[in-house]
Amino acid sequence: MSRGVVSLARKVRPAWWVLIFCVATAGVWQRYEVVRMARTIELTQARITVLRRLHASLSADCSRLAARERIETIAVKQLGMSPTTRAQKRTLVIDSSVAAYAAGE
Repeated sequence: MSRGVVSLARKVRPAWWVLIFCVATAGVWQRYEVVRMARTIELTQARITVLRRLHASLSADCSRLAARERIETIAVKQLGMSPTTRAQKRTLVIDSSVAAYAAGE
């Protein structure tokens, strides 16, 4: 080989090491990011599961608390109220134009 080729090889050789180092670093960084994202996804899925269970529990509580029989029992026993009689009931007739106005149409 001529001295020019050897000289050129010596100049280029460090550039290859830099390129190899950059590619290796990028590979390690990419692997780290994939593992980090997988962990984030796992934690988010666990949180979604917990929140779905909480939602189901709260929906059941809401249904139980809003039961007509429960409300009537509390009204009669704790608040001393009595059910309405037929004479106390009134019928409210709403004109369709009033209902349309109330709905914002």
